[in-house]
Amino acid sequence: MTVFNNRTMKVLEKALDGASAKQKAIAHNIANVNTHGFKSFEVSFKEQLRNALGHSDKLTLKATDHRHITNKIDINELVPQVTRNNTTSARADGNNVDIDKEMTELAKNTIYNSAAITQLNKKLAILRYVISEGRR
Repeated sequence: MTVFNNRTMKVLEKALDGASAKQKAIAHNIANVNTHGFKSFEVSFKEQLRNALGHSDKLTLKATDHRHITNKIDINELVPQVTRNNTTSARADGNNVDIDKEMTELAKNTIYNSAAITQLNKKLAILRYVISEGRR
């Protein structure tokens, strides 16, 4: 096991992967706000990450042996799920992009991304401190 292959680093990596996928979907939605018939994209990832960390509202199965069946998600297997929202149409032309919603999601995602980067930088600062034996 390497220094960079621990649970915290993996969680931060997956959080940034999810934020990146959400950023791309939001940018795509905003770019197509005036495209006739365009249906928006959504990214679901935070709930998957919560489940993988054991913070789900659902009952999880405990495995005491590697051969046991469990419903816990391995964090290494997490992939942001991008889906198209075909259920609504906000306008007569069939486009369902709500620019106010997208801008709100963009702001939330920016804050989420910044928080993950801040935590990653703190983790790396600790590693730099240890490597330099406390000297600056």
